[in-house]
Amino acid sequence: MTLVAGTMDTQDKSGQGFFVDSWAVYKKLVAENYMFHRDIYAELKTLWARRDEPFSLLDLGCGDAIHLANIAMVLPISRYDGVDLSPVALQLAEQNLQGLNCPVNLHTGDMLSFLESDESKYDVIFTSYAFHHLNKPEMMRFLGAAFHHLRPGGQLALVDVIRQQGQSLADYLDAFCEDMRRQWLNLSPEELDHAIRHVRDCDQPPALEELREIALQAGLDDFRAIYRKDWYQLITFGSRAL
Repeated sequence: MTLVAGTMDTQDKSGQGFFVDSWAVYKKLVAENYMFHRDIYAELKTLWARRDEPFSLLDLGCGDAIHLANIAMVLPISRYDGVDLSPVALQLAEQNLQGLNCPVNLHTGDMLSFLESDESKYDVIFTSYAFHHLNKPEMMRFLGAAFHHLRPGGQLALVDVIRQQGQSLADYLDAFCEDMRRQWLNLSPEELDHAIRHVRDCDQPPALEELREIALQAGLDDFRAIYRKDWYQLITFGSRAL
């Protein structure tokens, strides 16, 4: 297993500083399954188990990789690369991925910067709960760079919050934050306020059709909405040109 130093995005434009600075709060969200990690990763396990051959996997914004590790042990992964801004998270990922029977490389840095500087090719690129921090031009850059890094037959898998069709960003923020207050009951008032501030400061998710349009412009013409749970969706992208 290799832990690779990288270039930090000191401006933290992706909003991931919330997870770097407030890891305990994020871990509580995951433990309570408020963002449906368990449900969605079960779908991912089923999706990737259908692949005929061993596959290399790039995990962007991997965090501590605990949910990925839980399903990866039974999947034919030939190489794992994880990227995250938080060195603390990557140290935890190093521990959680020890049972993976393939080369593991962990990189400290911003996921978009990594995509635009790395030259490797991957069978599967994966990102969860991070893409919605990008603005529209950055989403275009991200998807275009992902297309460049996919091997023939490769796939980009995205897990994230998706805005409802026709819903403005302001209306989304109001509705999503109201759901947080009604459903995230095991957070303390301070933790909930911190999480809501993060959402209002950093979140800008696309609607499904907007995302499809951006993907087409980036060269990813095989767009599939695989699974949906409340605000959260699992979507895959590919290209018939690959």
